[in-house]
Amino acid sequence: MEGQVKQLGFNAGLSYRHESYIEDSADNANLGLDLGFEHFLGDRRRFEIHNELTMVPSVEDLSSYLVTQNSYVDVPLNDSKRWKVRLGLRNDFNSQPVGNRERLDSSYYSSLVAGWD
Repeated sequence: MEGQVKQLGFNAGLSYRHESYIEDSADNANLGLDLGFEHFLGDRRRFEIHNELTMVPSVEDLSSYLVTQNSYVDVPLNDSKRWKVRLGLRNDFNSQPVGNRERLDSSYYSSLVAGWD
């Protein structure tokens, strides 16, 4: 199909995470890995689908990790593609949340995006 674009990407690196919510509570800080996967599929004239998955495990304790999944669709508002409407779903999972926090946080979102490329 003419105009169709597919991209696949991977990334890896180091991370440092520090969590603190209340002055008197214990802080959570650790060194970790940052592993990511990105997928893009689109017909630049009509739509773009983006998928991102990131995992950040602690180096000191592999049972402590964060996973973030973000998927969204960009739909151009006109032929110039400068303005797009973005509709998406984001999930954040923390294997060991501090306090009484939930392990999974899901968000549905929409936004207006301006591009300059």
